[in-house]
Amino acid sequence: AVSLPMGAERAESFTLARGAQRVFSVQVPPGTPMLMARARVSAGAADADVYVFDCTGKECVAARADGDAVPDGSPEEEVVLVRSPAAGRWMIVVDHAGSRDGDVTVTYHDVLFNPAFGAVNVVDQPAERASGAAWHTRARVWSSGGLPEGRTPYPAIGVQLTPKGADAHVLTPIVLRDR
Repeated sequence: AVSLPMGAERAESFTLARGAQRVFSVQVPPGTPMLMARARVSAGAADADVYVFDCTGKECVAARADGDAVPDGSPEEEVVLVRSPAAGRWMIVVDHAGSRDGDVTVTYHDVLFNPAFGAVNVVDQPAERASGAAWHTRARVWSSGGLPEGRTPYPAIGVQLTPKGADAHVLTPIVLRDR
């Protein structure tokens, strides 16, 4: 587990007809080390893909996408992480690209992680852990209270992976819940 800056989350639930899209504009502040976009549909529902575009230049440029299908019928979740996004305007598109007819209900989140919003500090010893292993650590949360309008605190820690012979990278942020 690794420390992360405090996140600022926007969350919405909405319904998309087959072939429809929903577009979100995100203003990324300077110094943001990570932008996360996540869309989840209920079990047995059609597919929803997430596309992220960098619109900080003269034109919007595709930056990242997640459109994997889940073969076992479990709840579908698409997550896109953009590391060190340029400051400025970004666009996130949620697309009901499924082959099944009908509407799909989507739970959507985008999160800006920025030290100006606060920090979540954790001390955890690096160790080899089996896939799916669980462990406990303590975290301290500090919020500056200076979140952008319409966003709520998203205190999270990162799960870091260090493959043998490769650089370490954060797999995904995990939101902290009160215990």
